[in-house]
Amino acid sequence: MFKIVIKDSDIGYENQEFEIEKRRTASRGIVINEDKIALLYQAKRNEYKLPGGGVENDEDPTETFLREILEETGCKVKIIKQLGTTEEFKFRQRFYQLSHVFISQLIEDTHSLHLTDEEIEEVSKPVWVSLDEAIDLISKSMEKFNLMSEEIRNRYYATRFMLKRDLEILTHYKNSI
Repeated sequence: MFKIVIKDSDIGYENQEFEIEKRRTASRGIVINEDKIALLYQAKRNEYKLPGGGVENDEDPTETFLREILEETGCKVKIIKQLGTTEEFKFRQRFYQLSHVFISQLIEDTHSLHLTDEEIEEVSKPVWVSLDEAIDLISKSMEKFNLMSEEIRNRYYATRFMLKRDLEILTHYKNSI
């Protein structure tokens, strides 16, 4: 199992020590359907991300993963294995996030999404692409920020962590198969 650690220096800022004020545990990962994987496309910002989200109440990470995949993709899945974890240390937000990363196989597509208000606002929808396409789409989303002004890059600080995290997960997965 892998452990990926992402800090400010991984998205173009200087690392700084900080006291964590907010912690979050989440689950996310790869859903496979034949030769495609699921991404959540956010049309408003033309960005792609792996499906997943935060642990609620007393859920364990596997329960969170199954619930988040069903909500964001409409798919019931079978977990094949846990790939590892990611840790994000976000200095500007005094925020730490631990994500459990899974790989799963599609069992049933219910075609019924249960998106959050924010996901609806972002005009989010699941899309199915090859692994190489997923890596390319997320890489292009990251490159887009590198061409923007510092003000805009700063505005999307957390998004840049998300893109880096998801690209690392997909790259690690590709190198392991």
